[in-house]
Amino acid sequence: MYRKLCNKFVKHPETKTVVWILPCLDFEIVYELQKKILQDKIANPGFPDLFLLTSHPACYTLGRASSQLEKETVYPFPSFEIERGGHLTFHHTEQVILYPLLTLKAPDVHAHLKRVLNWGQATLAALGISSSLDGQGSGLWLDGSKKVASVGIAVKRWVSYHGLAINVSVDESMWQNLPVGVHPCSLPNAIPTNLCDISPTLTRQDVEWALIEILKEDETLHPIQFENIRIFGDDDVY
Repeated sequence: MYRKLCNKFVKHPETKTVVWILPCLDFEIVYELQKKILQDKIANPGFPDLFLLTSHPACYTLGRASSQLEKETVYPFPSFEIERGGHLTFHHTEQVILYPLLTLKAPDVHAHLKRVLNWGQATLAALGISSSLDGQGSGLWLDGSKKVASVGIAVKRWVSYHGLAINVSVDESMWQNLPVGVHPCSLPNAIPTNLCDISPTLTRQDVEWALIEILKEDETLHPIQFENIRIFGDDDVY
């Protein structure tokens, strides 16, 4: 499926930004998909910027800053060491996860990180939820100590990958059942929280569509084309 979807980018190049709305997929499937897109964007300057909008079954990812303890720990769900910045974070079916695969116009990784967070903050604001970037670490915070979204990015040849995860209604066992001494984002005093704790009727789909509207309004992006992809499995990434 990946090659079929991308062939039109090569045959009919045009200036646009594409958003692929994916179903909930295993982390490793989307990780492989990101690596394929990254490779194609580096090889072909005409390849469009892409956003992947998805969620994952319960798992943990460990960024480049993860400690040896974090790497050696046996977790209650699958774990993956990856090349994004940061420490341990968790993923869940009731998260909204955005992976921007963008060619950065300026060699400023921190500016890109802030832009990704701003998309998340504007999304929450559109839903009537006030959040801050000023917490104990990178992410979105409620009341300064409750972390509602995590961010972690990587950049290769000035193409970004990895991204933002917003907690909508994540099972609290994801952070409550961690071994002693291991904490999400390596922040023992941070309190992971869900948007549904603030707005009980909010759904993951509500957050996804609010995020899509924010991306559509961003004038720094090319005109956005949306593609709702209902099936994307192991055999589709090659």
